[in-house]
Parts: sequence; C-alpha cells; structure tokens
Amino acid sequence: MKYAIHFDDMKQENQQSKFKRSVLREGDSVDSYINVQGENTDEDDGDPNAASTSGLKESRGSTAQDLAPLSAKDLRARLDNLNIQHETITERGSLIKLILEEEKPLDFSIEDTLPLVKGQLVQVTKRRTDGYWHGSIIFDDGGNDGAAGWFRGENVMKATAKLVTKFQKSLDGAGSDALATPSTWSPQKDQMTAQMSDVGLTTSEGAERVTAFLSTLSFSPDVISLQRIQNVPMWQSYAVKKITMMNRSGARDNWERPIAFHGTDEDTAKKIMQQGFNRNFSGLNATYYGKGVYFARDASYSASTTYARPNSRGEQHMFICRVLVGEYCIGRKDVRAPDVVDATTNRLYDTTVNNLANPEIFVTYHDAQVYPEYLIKFKRTGR
Repeated sequence: MKYAIHFDDMKQENQQSKFKRSVLREGDSVDSYINVQGENTDEDDGDPNAASTSGLKESRGSTAQDLAPLSAKDLRARLDNLNIQHETITERGSLIKLILEEEKPLDFSIEDTLPLVKGQLVQVTKRRTDGYWHGSIIFDDGGNDGAAGWFRGENVMKATAKLVTKFQKSLDGAGSDALATPSTWSPQKDQMTAQMSDVGLTTSEGAERVTAFLSTLSFSPDVISLQRIQNVPMWQSYAVKKITMMNRSGARDNWERPIAFHGTDEDTAKKIMQQGFNRNFSGLNATYYGKGVYFARDASYSASTTYARPNSRGEQHMFICRVLVGEYCIGRKDVRAPDVVDATTNRLYDTTVNNLANPEIFVTYHDAQVYPEYLIKFKRTGR
C-alpha cells in the first residue's frame, strides 16, 4: 500500500482510498515516501553506524524479456516507482520502451551514490527493481542534509512519527507552510511523480521568465515552450535546505537567487526533472571553478551550444532555477568542495564563484541547493 505525506497539513494519505490521518501521534509508524535508515529507538542503543549502506551491488537494469509477461497495469506501476509520467501513453509497447530507457544498468562512474547513516531521514524519489532507490537526505543530526544519490533499498525502513516530529522541531519554528508548494502550481493527481505544466508565454508568470531569458542574449531565438516543473519531493528537499541556511546567523535574502540558468541537452533535461542535478556530469564540460554543478547569472552563458546542446531538430533546452548560493568563495580548477568558512566547526562555503565582487557563475555542491523550476525550449533562427 502506498502513502504520501502532505507537509502543508502533516497528513498521511492512503493513495488508493485517499483517506488522510495525522502523522504526528507518538509511536505510530509512517509508511511514506520519506524513509529513514534504521532509526535508533529507546530499545536500540547499538552502533549508530551499524545500518550504514552496504557495498554497491551490480545494477542489472530491466530487459524486454523481464517486461514481456507484465500487464499494462503492472508496467504503469513500475513507471510510478521510477517517478516517470505515463498518463498520456496508451500503447503497451511504448510503456515497455520507456521503462527500458529508464532502467538501464546504473553506471556508478558517473552516477552519485548516497552513503546512509542510522537516524537520517531520506526522501525517496525513485525505486528500481534491481534494489536501487534514489533520494535525498532531508534531516541528519550530523548536518549532512541535502546530499542525494542512489542507495540500496534494503537499507531503509519506515520513518516513525517520532523522527518526523524531531525533523519538524529542527526547522526552528518555520512550520509546515515553509514546505508547502508554490501557489502557482497546477493540481497534481500523484504528488510523488514529477509533473510538467505548460506556462503561457504571455502570462505574467511566463513573460517574467522569458524576459529574463532574452535580456542578455546576442541573438533572437524562437521560444518554443516554457514548462513549470512540479516535483514535490525535490521541492521539499530544497525548502528544508533553505530553512537550514536562512536560520544561520548573518543570513541574507540574497543567499537565494530566484533566477539562474543551466543549459543542457534534451536527454539530460529529462533526468534532471525527475531526480535533480548530477555533479558527476560537470566533468563533461569545463571545471574552472570547481567540480560541481554550474549555474549562470545570464542566459547568454548557458545558451552556448557547448552546454545547451541542440537536438536533431535544432532545439535547445535551458533550466531556469532557484539556487541557494549562500556564502561563497572563489572557485579553483577541479576542486571537489568549497573552502572552509568556519574553522571551529569545519563548515564550508556553500558555493564557489568566478568573481567575488560581481559573480556571474555559481557552482553548487549539494543537490538540495537547487530547484529546477522551469524548462525553456528554444531554437536559433539565424536572425
């Protein structure tokens, strides 16, 4: 049975019957998409690392032979677990093709893995049939929240209401409203599956983003579409990271940039919409300011065909993102993390940049620092 947690009212919803109940009763367990790695209980005072992630196992993926006996209902359930939209697909063969594309064997030379430690609260976004799940840490007493990647599903268990309560208290009074999705979002039938919503280019929402996109370009493209990305688990991970960052002493409003750009190719864009940015892909392009994920102040940088690589129809893709830049330092070629900002706690800067006085490039190192809010598709016209 599947359940979802609604942080706006802290209710647990049965996804089949739609019945809701409170999740904050002491002692209840929460069977949700928010999972914990072997939380310590009053009866369990063992090694806190005893349930940490085991060694990586082979990721075999799915084959056409595996899928052949499955009904269309089973295929759609498999796509639900992968957090992939499929409502508009009617042919069984197309459902199988989509699963085969998404369940190729994982390549851990480029895919992030997520080391887990007992007591962490993990938000799951994908579940593969070879035992690998993808998610991000939204609560960790050790301060490692925000990390995301693949891990073995057998290493997590249902989150208890006690841990969810502890997580809420860690928000320092921010309340569930801080985790609520934006009011501009369209209704979603399944909050655990990312949804793409078309945004009219001439609406106030669309015009603001298109204007920001066009303002620094040296050419006049045809803007084909603008889509809003509605990924509830990813948004809530971002919201938790924002609360944590803004609760620091000296926090400023400009630690969040509401508009930053990231160009990519069409296939990678599909992955980013479902599971966020993968830092390991940074090596495909320049790493002058660190081995993280790059975001530009100006769309003119991200519109380069080096980053926004055209598809066979000449169409390019660019994300308009919210980025928690926080405190930043100058980046250096190939560094894997920012410098230390506080030697007493070994806390690092949040991002690296190309210029302290007037940064044009921001490099992030934590997945939850970024939310890909819109995807704009455009084409150069030669004008």
